[in-house]
Amino acid sequence: MHKCEAADLQVRVLAQRAQREIRADAFVEVATPDQILRFAAEIKTVDRFETLAAVKIREAPGGYPVLLIAPYIARETAKRGREMKLPLMDAAGNAYLEVPGTLVFMAGQPRPKEVPAPGGPAP
Repeated sequence: MHKCEAADLQVRVLAQRAQREIRADAFVEVATPDQILRFAAEIKTVDRFETLAAVKIREAPGGYPVLLIAPYIARETAKRGREMKLPLMDAAGNAYLEVPGTLVFMAGQPRPKEVPAPGGPAP
């Protein structure tokens, strides 16, 4: 379980390398002080806005909303994700989640010295 103290979020991986027919890299649970949210995670390196669009157009696997997880998401990219209403988070603590009763938007956190590879262990 990972904790984002600034936003009071706890993130837990429920399953990695999900079933082929569901096509998600993992299923994650994000606990806020008020609720537990479940997402189908797409784990990607984000180096251009087009990556956001590619993730956004994916259907919600198994009825779960899609959450983009990346090693690092730059401030402008996080802003674009928010404009697109694409939930996202990274290893630095940058995040955008907006569901009824919950809004988290943190952007501009510096790139961690060690950035994990997508799908790899956190530093």
